Amino acid sequence: MVVVRGLDSHACFWLDAWSGAVPLRVFLPDHVWSSMPDKYLSIRQVFADPIHHHINIAKQFCPPSILGHIFASTDGMDRWIWCLNTNGHFSTNSVRKLLQGHPRVGWSKIWNPHVPIKWSVFIWRMVRGCVPTDDIIVGCGIPLCSRCSCYRRPHGETGVHLFFHGEVANEVWSVLIEFLKFCNNSINHIAHGIFQYISALHCSTSWGRLARHMFFSAIWEIWCSRNRARFDDKPMVARQIVHRVMMHVSDAHKIYQPRLFDLSAPHRSFLQQWGVAFQMSTPLAPKLVRWYLPPPGRLKLNVDGAFKSTSSIAAGGGILRNHMGNIIFAFSAIYQGVCSSLEAEALALRNGIILCYEKGISYFLIESDSLVLVQMMKGNYSIPWRLSIITQDILYRCQHIHVSLSHIYREANQVADTLTGFGCTITNSYCVWSSWADLPPSVKGPYRLDKMGLPSIRP
Repeated sequence: MVVVRGLDSHACFWLDAWSGAVPLRVFLPDHVWSSMPDKYLSIRQVFADPIHHHINIAKQFCPPSILGHIFASTDGMDRWIWCLNTNGHFSTNSVRKLLQGHPRVGWSKIWNPHVPIKWSVFIWRMVRGCVPTDDIIVGCGIPLCSRCSCYRRPHGETGVHLFFHGEVANEVWSVLIEFLKFCNNSINHIAHGIFQYISALHCSTSWGRLARHMFFSAIWEIWCSRNRARFDDKPMVARQIVHRVMMHVSDAHKIYQPRLFDLSAPHRSFLQQWGVAFQMSTPLAPKLVRWYLPPPGRLKLNVDGAFKSTSSIAAGGGILRNHMGNIIFAFSAIYQGVCSSLEAEALALRNGIILCYEKGISYFLIESDSLVLVQMMKGNYSIPWRLSIITQDILYRCQHIHVSLSHIYREANQVADTLTGFGCTITNSYCVWSSWADLPPSVKGPYRLDKMGLPSIRP
């Protein structure tokens, strides 16, 4: 195949300096030039025929360094020519590495098996300028009236404003800066700012792994909150974004837990303020757990709560049973304005205590599968400000009754867990049942298993 890079296809092939500093005629001997027919053909005319004799003469007498960038081989069909890898096989990875050039520092920290792939894809799109904020859309030639979804002061939406400089973003980063050591106000360019921060992270350390997780989740949750404000008319609230971020960090803590021994005390304290508990123990083998009947003459209250970040629904549930496993009452509730599982757990605990108090029950046991909540109520963990009113109300009511609060594994708290799941589906805010026959069908199965004393497997 012939490849022409001439400036003017009507120029003379031999006498114009189209291929370099001098014409090609300079390289021809006089006897060749004098005997050559059609000396004044243009570039277009010569290259119209891939096997033209002028091309063969040029290859014979002109330096390869001059003609190497003009045309390639003219014999045969085009074909791929590529070196094999050291293992003797061809890999498209070698083509990708050649085309993309030198990899940019930080790409390897974006793509990680412990980081949700949707976060990595979103960060990659941000760096490439492909996240459809208003400034990107306008830059594509689509006119629109831009207004950022941040509250209070109106501002045109740009990526830097939305994720780093806006009012909501400022509140989010001001809370997380204690752990991240990230200065959002210094970011003037998204790609440079993101790469500068993640490149400085030492992901071989506990802090580096959790900081990357927290940084990515904060950017992701800001974007999700912006979309809810833009399309569902739900305002962006910084504290809700932070709570969702800390839920992601809590999940990451479970993944990285065996490697968190080098986390500093201030970082541990910060995470514990947000309900991330540290249980530095070696992995245990699966074991059987089950719900135990209370002692004769005693009652036991099991409670549970949950928050679904995908639908922003929070609910709670609980059940009070006697020493034979028979139901005294059960309840399911849906909570408005709640943005964390810990808060839902606390509300469910308060609901269960209030129901016992209203029915004149003042001597009973309580079990919850939230170890953080149990430790907070016992004074071992500091209480977040958002839960202070709820916990104060619980402690005040407990002064007038005799209760004992303890932790139970989730696998042994299936009835309360199922009641919580049912609470996420109800339309009214509160449902109470006083007999087994009235319970929702999904609750009856775990209820019967607990009464029969059948165990569950805890991984």
